[in-house]
Amino acid sequence: MSSDTEFPLRRPTVILTGFDIYESKTRLCIVGSNESEGYYRVLRLSRTATDVKRMVEGDASYTRAQIQPAVSEILASGMKLVVGNVCAILGFVRFTKACYISLITARKPVALLGGHHVYHVEDSRLLSIAYRPERSDAEEKSIT
Repeated sequence: MSSDTEFPLRRPTVILTGFDIYESKTRLCIVGSNESEGYYRVLRLSRTATDVKRMVEGDASYTRAQIQPAVSEILASGMKLVVGNVCAILGFVRFTKACYISLITARKPVALLGGHHVYHVEDSRLLSIAYRPERSDAEEKSIT
């Protein structure tokens, strides 16, 4: 058997380094781009879904020429830019009642390790996925 059939080619990994987040009452759109801004991904999240698995409405990839009409369509649908120039998305976290996205909004390079930058986080933010999240007292203490 040849190695081509044993190990099929996988699509190359693209690292997204910048994000803009748009919101409406019912959805969040995360637009991510790679360092050269030639490859874009758009992730749409439902703010009304109660099940985490049903929050993601779909994701799509775009080129530089295709992203401008896509962002114009997002803005025309009534969505507004909530957070721009996000450096990284750390992940999604669920506290007692609501889900949040953990974002890095400012960073500073402090070292170079093996040809890769090491950053110091200057500022971060928790963004609620729900439009008006219900919070318990314990959750309120954790967030503030």
